[in-house]
Amino acid sequence: MGKQNRQRRRERRRNGGPDSRQQRPERPVVGPGPDWDAGLEVGTVDRMVARAAEAVHRDWAQADAMLATLVAGPPVPGGRQLVARRLTVALTGQLTAVWERGWQPSELHRLTRRRIGSRAAAAVAAAIKDESRRCARSATDPAWARQVASVDAGRWTLDPDGPSWAGDVAVVLAAVGLVAHLAPLPRLEAPASHDPRMEASAHNQRILEKVRALLAKAESTGFPEEAEAFTSKAQELLARHNIDRAAVAASASPGPPQASVRRVWIDEPYVNAKSLLLQVVAGANRCRAVRCDGRGFSTVAGHDDDLDTVELLFTSLLVQATTRMTAAGARRDQWGRSRTRAFRQSFLVAYAHRIGARLRAAAETATTAAAEEHGHDLLPVLAGRRSAADQAIDAMFGRLAPARVTAGDHAGWVAGTAAADLASLTVARRLTGPSGV
Repeated sequence: MGKQNRQRRRERRRNGGPDSRQQRPERPVVGPGPDWDAGLEVGTVDRMVARAAEAVHRDWAQADAMLATLVAGPPVPGGRQLVARRLTVALTGQLTAVWERGWQPSELHRLTRRRIGSRAAAAVAAAIKDESRRCARSATDPAWARQVASVDAGRWTLDPDGPSWAGDVAVVLAAVGLVAHLAPLPRLEAPASHDPRMEASAHNQRILEKVRALLAKAESTGFPEEAEAFTSKAQELLARHNIDRAAVAASASPGPPQASVRRVWIDEPYVNAKSLLLQVVAGANRCRAVRCDGRGFSTVAGHDDDLDTVELLFTSLLVQATTRMTAAGARRDQWGRSRTRAFRQSFLVAYAHRIGARLRAAAETATTAAAEEHGHDLLPVLAGRRSAADQAIDAMFGRLAPARVTAGDHAGWVAGTAAADLASLTVARRLTGPSGV
């Protein structure tokens, strides 16, 4: 240090001024831009949060210093509480932009859980619910409100005095970075018109809850006979429920059926084969599914009742198929090389093909029985639902390229076909019978 600097420091001490070298606490270097020394305005904290979220998203190693600074908080009373509030604002503030890019609440929640983990998903769910209370969309769009209600925030809190404060700061920063960099998706618009009498009711929700409970039992049991009974009962309830609602629509004559559009996310591995299963389930329920390569989801169009059936049955059937497929164990060829992937790919493709054949036969029987029970006025309604689904997909995608899904393992094909024959997969096996569980 130069002579003049030493003299200035001695002069400040004699006059009662602070010695910055002694008084200033040591803090991590956070890179270019404002540090806490630039002031404690909200904007300063917001800039720090934004830079840290970007660093976490790009490279965790480079974010250590920024993360440590935010965890420590400004060296003033309430500093950490200020950081907690601005972290929450940063996450909630990203939501409007991500909705504009075509994402929906349940999709964002699911992706966050897959990419970062359940704690981050809980933080995102809490932000979604907080944002929805200030957004008019939940009040005007029932489907959106149902999605908001479905995301689970658990017991998420961002507590500056809690034992998990440091980890929670990292989790929120990672979530902010993820949401900020999500690529746009095609927008899914609600039908332009609908019959108010067909809105979801408490009775409808009770039916769906019963179906979910039955399918959960079918997935968890280790006994094929029990799985068959549970799945059959679930399908019976769904079939009766959907046909009854379609009959109400026919008698009300609300005009041409309207199609909704949803995305069904499909996990690796064997995405193509799983997408094929979704397509045959959708087709049997007057819906249409299109696989979106490289995006991790298929787009499905159809009436809301039919879409509920597709999602519920596809999920249950995929769980049952996976259970039987993995029970077959690993496979090797005569030279000891692994054939497990080829076996499982062929298993799922054969499973989907066989299910498709069974569903198409069941659909014919179900349609005939429905016409006899409810009258032939129901048939144009059902045909109109299928046509509306086709029109919605055509409007979104235009001309589509056919997709090929290969299956080259004979043993896998035989095993998949046998598993499909054992599964109770038909939609609307019976349209009459008890309506309760």
